[in-house]
Amino acid sequence: MLYFCTVASEQHKSVYDPSMDQNELQRIAEDCVTVAWAKFSRLYKLTKPCPIIIINNRLKTTAGRCDYLKRVIDLSPLLFNENISEFKSVIIPHEIAHQVAWDIHGDSGHGEYWKSVMVKYGLPPARCHHLVSAVIESNRTANTQRKIRKMAESFTVGDTCAWDHTDRQKNITIISGVVIRVNVKTITMVDRVTRKEWRVPFENHCNLRHA
Repeated sequence: MLYFCTVASEQHKSVYDPSMDQNELQRIAEDCVTVAWAKFSRLYKLTKPCPIIIINNRLKTTAGRCDYLKRVIDLSPLLFNENISEFKSVIIPHEIAHQVAWDIHGDSGHGEYWKSVMVKYGLPPARCHHLVSAVIESNRTANTQRKIRKMAESFTVGDTCAWDHTDRQKNITIISGVVIRVNVKTITMVDRVTRKEWRVPFENHCNLRHA
């Protein structure tokens, strides 16, 4: 009963307004829903009540979702705050279209009836949005940097370590040896069997570990 507008890989520019509180987002969303529902009602002569809108802090990378049985639409406050124009013109009508498709056709997903509702409204029937949150991306970057610093601090010259080397054929070989250099991004180790030097990035996700 829940249908989501999820994240695709392409990125649109995000502008975050820290002064915008959730009450203001709620007001903007409700105004937008009123306008969109009125347009849908003219197009389809709807008789059922307009769905209610909720700013849901649990939604992070999902822009919005429609529970058509409860007639509730949830929106991500982070993505909404950073992409208000896109939400007003596309995301909110997208979610309302799910409700309309269910009310009129019994279509419970991104099927042909939902697509026809979107087209009739004047929007392309795209399943996914292309929005990212600058706040979330910044947090992810900071978390990655913290993990790299923590790994760099855990190795010193002379330690014995191992890592999983993946070749072009996707074969994995465990390389084990002694650390001879450490910097903020990599370690250099000498393979105890072949005596070959390997430089291993901490962010390579190669299961680098003490041996």
